Amino acid sequence: MILSIIIPSYNSAHLLLNTLESIRKQKCKRTDVEVIVVDGVSTDHTVDIVNKYGDIISDFICEKDEGIYDAMNKGIDVARGKFSYFIGAGDTLTDNILAEILPILTKYDGIVYGNVIRTKNNAIYDGEFSIIKLFRRNICHQAIFYHTDIIKALKYNTKYKVLADYHLNIILFSKFNIAKRYINFNIAYYDDLAQGFSQNNSDDAFISDYYRIICENYSLKYKLVLFCISIIRKIKKVIG
Repeated sequence: MILSIIIPSYNSAHLLLNTLESIRKQKCKRTDVEVIVVDGVSTDHTVDIVNKYGDIISDFICEKDEGIYDAMNKGIDVARGKFSYFIGAGDTLTDNILAEILPILTKYDGIVYGNVIRTKNNAIYDGEFSIIKLFRRNICHQAIFYHTDIIKALKYNTKYKVLADYHLNIILFSKFNIAKRYINFNIAYYDDLAQGFSQNNSDDAFISDYYRIICENYSLKYKLVLFCISIIRKIKKVIG
């Protein structure tokens, strides 16, 4: 098994259908991929959609959770693929991307990531990331494949309700023994018109802990860079 695709969902049956259909259309060996849907006991017709796509869904977890990252952690617990990948209900894989990405995943460990296409403006997000670039913004989780052993060991910190994936990526990029490989492929369409979760919610806990997270995981060189970035941001605010 090469890849576990984990889909958290809650009362988003119509969006989940689009995501599952994009997976079903992929031209790859079914035995190389498993699909895990983790649902927070939806009251819409999510179960009907899951039953409709039973031919591609390996696991359906339907139980109360403590938020999206708790649901994603539940998916991690049962993942059997070499790599794990997370996609939201409403997001869709690009055409035939699995046929291109699976052979690459067999050759590498660590983290493999590419781009996403934002449906709102058809813009591509966001190229290769250095540590400094990561300090400024996150890799979209629909663009990244994690070696399952790594993510099983770390998991998402559910203290952070909106930006736990950012927290995880900051930690992983600090570990130089974990390989990070960028591939210039457009992995998925990120439905930022429907996905209001991260865009319309603030993660006060993460914002409060951000500098501490950097200081605990990075050397003095990167701490100084982060300090300079914060000063530049303050100057820009002052001068408009």
